[in-house]
Amino acid sequence: MSERRRIYKYLSASGIKTLRTGLLKFSPPSEFNDPFEMQPFLVNVAPEDQVEREFAERYESLVEEGYRKLPQPIRERATYEQYRAFAEAKKSQSLQNLKGLFHSMAPAMREKFLASINSTLGVFCMTEAHDSLLMWAHYADKHRGFVLEFNREHAFFSRKRGPNDEFNQLLPVLYSSARPNDYLANMDVTSVFLTKSEDWRYEQEWRILAPLSECTVNRDGIHLYEFPPECVTGVIFGCKIAQADENEMMEVLKSGRRYAHVVCTRARLDEKEYRLHFESV
Repeated sequence: MSERRRIYKYLSASGIKTLRTGLLKFSPPSEFNDPFEMQPFLVNVAPEDQVEREFAERYESLVEEGYRKLPQPIRERATYEQYRAFAEAKKSQSLQNLKGLFHSMAPAMREKFLASINSTLGVFCMTEAHDSLLMWAHYADKHRGFVLEFNREHAFFSRKRGPNDEFNQLLPVLYSSARPNDYLANMDVTSVFLTKSEDWRYEQEWRILAPLSECTVNRDGIHLYEFPPECVTGVIFGCKIAQADENEMMEVLKSGRRYAHVVCTRARLDEKEYRLHFESV
């Protein structure tokens, strides 16, 4: 299979349960190791020109609604025309009050927005690189774990339900020197969920976003989603994996027909350079 069709997941040796159960763990952003993860700076709820435009578009209906909500005795003494003239005199001040309200609400709305993401969204992270020394050290337990290789063209990685659906499909992470900084009204999937600092570019990351409400198993706050065995194409053992862990994994791969197609390789340190070689098991 060409490199273009592959995508990888680094796991510690305990990740053998992923193959045993056929379940992938999707994590809420609060569990990520980057504290800037999905923490865009919220300038305000909406740009001033947008507030002004929407205020103008809804002005007449707001005045009518305000008059209808007046107590009956007041409406008997003041006509709608009189009330509208009063509202017109206060129109400029009402717009300024609305802008001030949005500005004061921005911090609380940002916290509510981020809390909502953490309680409703799960993320599964993968990479284009199977030979990153840093990721083997950080995510595969100091090379004692393994890497799962997937066919990125499998239907499991492209299950969007419509043209505007960003869930259940592979999406590339973008790397930027500038932290996402925008109005809440302008926030989109890329700025919130798929932008990280340039410091993380070496990870060559891709993600799948999924609603936590749709997980297959929700146990003790851990959200697991079922995956088809045929989307797994390979297992790469770390160069320091314990023999017992490798034996256990081989037992899972060879039991039954689920993973009969999976190719196993082992990482080996290059004798002269800072790089890995991969040999068949």
